[in-house]
Amino acid sequence: MKKKISSKSQARLEKIKQIATESFLKNGYEATNLKDIIKQAGGSFSCVYEHFKSKEGLFRSILDDFTEEHFVFTLKRMENIQDSNLETFLFEFALIYLEIFNNKKTLAVSRLIFSQVYNDKTNISGWFEEENEREVEYILQKRFKQDQNPNISKNCKFLSTTFCAMLRGIFFIQSIFKNQVLMDKKTQEDYAQKIVKLFIQGLINFD
Repeated sequence: MKKKISSKSQARLEKIKQIATESFLKNGYEATNLKDIIKQAGGSFSCVYEHFKSKEGLFRSILDDFTEEHFVFTLKRMENIQDSNLETFLFEFALIYLEIFNNKKTLAVSRLIFSQVYNDKTNISGWFEEENEREVEYILQKRFKQDQNPNISKNCKFLSTTFCAMLRGIFFIQSIFKNQVLMDKKTQEDYAQKIVKLFIQGLINFD
């Protein structure tokens, strides 16, 4: 059973994560150290180790929060179209997904994540592989799973992963390398329409 913490302690932990996030994004993972974070946020090493175990644990907790934030944002925006036909659902999902990935903070966090791909301590590959029902992609996966077409429902994970990969396309990698948002709202809408149309056509002959 998880130990209940006071509101004061919770506020301290959030402050630690806020300072750590700013440091990770500004200085990179390697140049960020717990001593500086604790000095700015208050608290102690024992507090950090008790709740996050290590710097790596703190980093993973921040990534989990980032994922959770996008999940809640998407879920709220999609709640009124849960019963829409698949094409409408995909288009609305695509608009939200592209909005998330055409965001400066998302690009900054993604650059940080990619910088740690080969760091065994942070184990980013393990973080990606973990089943996470709080990921944006899971909302789409759940919709596919509920589809009346058995070919779609039984391949829900494959289809959700493929659709999201199509949405990110090459633009997302280019955005990360150039460190700038490349799609304005109009471009996002046009792009979403093209991807949804292509995906729906593919589903017609999908087996």
